[in-house]
Amino acid sequence: MKKYLTTALTLVMAVFMVACSEDEGPTGYKGKNTVTLAIESGATTLIEDEDEAVTVSVTLDRAYNQAVNLSVLVQGTEPERLVVTPQPVTIAAGSTMAMFKVQSSKQGNLAEQLQYTLTCGDLQSDMRMGNTVTINLRPRTGMDDLTDTQLALIESWKNNYGVDVTPWMGQVSLEGDVTEPGDGLTEPFVEQKNYKLDGKSVITLGEGCTEDKIVLKMVDNPLGMTNVLYDWLRKNTVEDEVNFTQGYGGPIVMELINWNKNTQETFNVSLDGIEIDLTKAQTTDGVTTFDIKFVEEGTAYVLGLDGNPVEVVYDEEAGPEPAYYSKESWIPFKYEYTAWSRLLQKVAENDDSALELFNTDGTADPEYYLLPSDVNYDVFDSEENNFYVQPKGSVNFQDGTMEFVFPADHMYAGGYARVNVKYSVK
Repeated sequence: MKKYLTTALTLVMAVFMVACSEDEGPTGYKGKNTVTLAIESGATTLIEDEDEAVTVSVTLDRAYNQAVNLSVLVQGTEPERLVVTPQPVTIAAGSTMAMFKVQSSKQGNLAEQLQYTLTCGDLQSDMRMGNTVTINLRPRTGMDDLTDTQLALIESWKNNYGVDVTPWMGQVSLEGDVTEPGDGLTEPFVEQKNYKLDGKSVITLGEGCTEDKIVLKMVDNPLGMTNVLYDWLRKNTVEDEVNFTQGYGGPIVMELINWNKNTQETFNVSLDGIEIDLTKAQTTDGVTTFDIKFVEEGTAYVLGLDGNPVEVVYDEEAGPEPAYYSKESWIPFKYEYTAWSRLLQKVAENDDSALELFNTDGTADPEYYLLPSDVNYDVFDSEENNFYVQPKGSVNFQDGTMEFVFPADHMYAGGYARVNVKYSVK
């Protein structure tokens, strides 16, 4: 009799535990279940007329006992230009992850690059959205976009120096890594970390080419850094809930231009003036390479929407002078950021708050937060976790490789990150 009673109690407890499991999920955790999107493979910039796809993962903090269907929302101008497969995305019962692909719908007539934010809809009541991802869609850039003068220069370089730049026009694959030093001023940058770079940059010819000098321009994802720079920018501003959003200038500017971690912004980066002097070839063991100049020196002025330095009054008697940053050597990334454009518009309208804060803590200017330190020498000069490196670039046209190494930092960094990038066209 005792044996049967024990068995009955065991069955009752099993039923009770199953019921609890169905209510709470396999982990028993009752808090919000975060839905996180992340790029798994593929370049985050798609060319409008190509078949390439970006694979994105959707991950839950915990699994459910039933399958979960989540729609993928494409936020931005003309969202129908992207196709998501499958739609909706199904996360199987007992699983925490599923994958989907994003491709161009090839509608044609795309005049300029568009940027989209991917997020999830149809969330259950106990879910919340975590990280989203950004996808760029741009028209093809390549030989078809070059002028007759540029095409003539390409032939001249080929005939006079044996250098063919045609494989470098358009999308070029890259790989590399970033090592952050840790010791930063806020929690996301306290620990040292290393992560990979991959994807593609879109390359064309820039201004200033001559018969003896190639000037390249990376019009999208220069040096593989767009996502890294945007992540740093957000963590220095709207995602920093300890300093920026609780300080003086940050809250004022955020309200003034309707800017926060949930607003849909566009962030693009380009890099011009990448110079290759063809008269200075270096040959070692039969391998010919050329150094690449990509660092600018001088005074880093604050530029307005028209591309000219913004003037501010530093001294009432002296009158207005161009605003500038303290660094004297830098990699001249050019940022296009919608939040910054809105603040500059307020400056143009002589808004008192905008005039006071546009070039101080609280500004939306990416230049203020990103790569604020000189790159030609080590301003941190720290003994530990010192990843400073002299910026250097080189190209080997024979084997189709181009390599860069350079230091990079931001306002909250505890030192320089070291960035290594290698491009390949063969």
